Amino acid sequence: MDSILVENEHTIEELIKERDALLQQLQQEVSKNEALRQQVLEQDTSMDVVVGCSLQEQAARNNNVISELKRQIDFANEAMDKIRKSNNCSICFSPWEAEGSHRIVSLKCGHLFGDSCIRIYLGHRMDCPICKTMARLEDLRYLYGISVLHAVSSENLATVRGQE
Repeated sequence: MDSILVENEHTIEELIKERDALLQQLQQEVSKNEALRQQVLEQDTSMDVVVGCSLQEQAARNNNVISELKRQIDFANEAMDKIRKSNNCSICFSPWEAEGSHRIVSLKCGHLFGDSCIRIYLGHRMDCPICKTMARLEDLRYLYGISVLHAVSSENLATVRGQE
């Protein structure tokens, strides 16, 4: 019976050693797990900061692009207003028409007028009302295919192009 008791004590001691070794191994694994969890948490935090900064930079770039586009739209609208204002006969300051008695015509020099206005003017004087180049009724050129709303005098076209 002593041998069985010694053997049982020996088995109990081995089991205790095995249990202690397993417990120590478990504690090491828990420590490793905690270290890895902490590392992942730090990486997540770091990634959140990087992504947040990146999003802020992108938002700033987008705002700059939007501001620039708004500025370009404003510039284009101003240019269109100038074009609309320049779509008038230089003699009577009324808008010219695509057809009819006040249709748009050009002299050799390129200046644009309403047909009826320039005919009356050339009946009294024989020069362009703008540049004073010699002009006759035979010099009138009817303009076809030009939208009346977007027709631009050569001077204003150069001005608009120069601002782009």
